[in-house]
Amino acid sequence: MNRIVGRRLYHDPAQKTHAKQAACPIFGSNHEEYPLDTVLPPPAMHPFNASRWIRHYLSALSPTPDFQTLRKLRNASRGSAGPSRDFSLPAQYDQSWFDFIQIKLKMLDALERRSELGELWRPGRSLIDVGGGHGMLAAYLMARHAMHVRVFDVGSSYQCQEILASPLKVNFFDGQSLPVADKAADAVSFSSVLHHAANSTESLLREAARVARRWIVILEDTQTRTTMARNKMHDPRGIFRYDAQWKQLLGTRVPGFRLVRDGYVGSVVMRKGFAIRVHGDEKRCFQKYYVLEARGNHHDGGGRDRGAASFPPPIVAEARKPRHATPKLVDGKCVE
Repeated sequence: MNRIVGRRLYHDPAQKTHAKQAACPIFGSNHEEYPLDTVLPPPAMHPFNASRWIRHYLSALSPTPDFQTLRKLRNASRGSAGPSRDFSLPAQYDQSWFDFIQIKLKMLDALERRSELGELWRPGRSLIDVGGGHGMLAAYLMARHAMHVRVFDVGSSYQCQEILASPLKVNFFDGQSLPVADKAADAVSFSSVLHHAANSTESLLREAARVARRWIVILEDTQTRTTMARNKMHDPRGIFRYDAQWKQLLGTRVPGFRLVRDGYVGSVVMRKGFAIRVHGDEKRCFQKYYVLEARGNHHDGGGRDRGAASFPPPIVAEARKPRHATPKLVDGKCVE
């Protein structure tokens, strides 16, 4: 369902989900022949060099934007012959690989920079991305950091057709239990997913605690007085929590893990039609990241983690603050 919000056409994925019967299988994956520990197809089947493309893209963004190169990359991505020749999204999804990564710039900034997870984003690390849709965000992270990534989504996803047509491997699960072994990955991520999970949120967090060896990373649309209408329209069946409610949940209901960091997603700076960097906090002050770490985990691969000693005490909701305080943007930063 599409609705007009202000002057913008707002696409409601939750309404689309319930308006049409999903065709995705509940179990298995869209590419059974691909190895389980990767979201990228075998090189022989996928000649596009994602790592080289990403290095080229990032060098065009920083330190000074190279708009000529950005235009070339955008045009090449939009004019591709299809997912068999590059990393473009399936034909059913009206977006190219370049456009997708540009739209996700602030999400990637929160994951890679603001969350202070430098120990995670490095070669050989493993990540399970829950609710990863067609796998493009995970593919970017894997190609950039030489990680092992597995993507899971539900068969009722509104992106069902895109998932089935995606050149990237996506595994299906029942939305409750991840079909992987205990401590199977270094980290588990939920990127703007848990509000859609609604009453399954706590069970998914327990599953993440079972599967993750060290980190759980969450990006979420929080509830505020100014975003209640937006959130309800985004997913009428979803459960949106205030920041204090998220901190209480993450601080007490995720066995073996503690909440060590949280913060706001940034605001994208646009120049000449391109998203070139992220600065300050996003204007509506409702998109946040939360980082949980396994309790007592001070060692990494036999050596001491230099960053562990600087972690603050576990974060809990402060009783003196209003339970449903709505943050405001002050000098580019969200404050309560």
